[in-house]
Amino acid sequence: PRCTGILVEQSRLAAQQSMFELVVLEDSAHLAPAEFGKPRVAAATDVILEKYANKVVPDVGLCIALFDILEVGESQLHQGSAHQHARIRFRLVIFRPFHGEILVGTILSCDQAGVRLSLGFFDEIYVPKVSEWCSRRFLAQTFP
Repeated sequence: PRCTGILVEQSRLAAQQSMFELVVLEDSAHLAPAEFGKPRVAAATDVILEKYANKVVPDVGLCIALFDILEVGESQLHQGSAHQHARIRFRLVIFRPFHGEILVGTILSCDQAGVRLSLGFFDEIYVPKVSEWCSRRFLAQTFP
């Protein structure tokens, strides 16, 4: 499923300049009939985790974890569908480093185009060669 939630509110966690943010999103959830026996918040949690966990939301960042569910709206049934449809308001922990932030990670690979890093929880950070510190001299000394 495509991550299409509506960004309601965004704030940095812990420090003023942090690579993690807490964002409030609002989205509609389609709860399958098999989920009807569960408490509404538990069913909404399952739907949100399936849709957002470890995915990038455009203009927001990488979803790391569901922080909490703020509100589960009234369910509606649509003609021709057995699913319940409800608006959910929730908070996610987002990984979104600011431009120029220093990250400590492990170099996974390096080529003429740049360096691929791992932060432990995320292995797809790519620093292109055009970055200031990623010079030929650095690459030659590190990877002969």
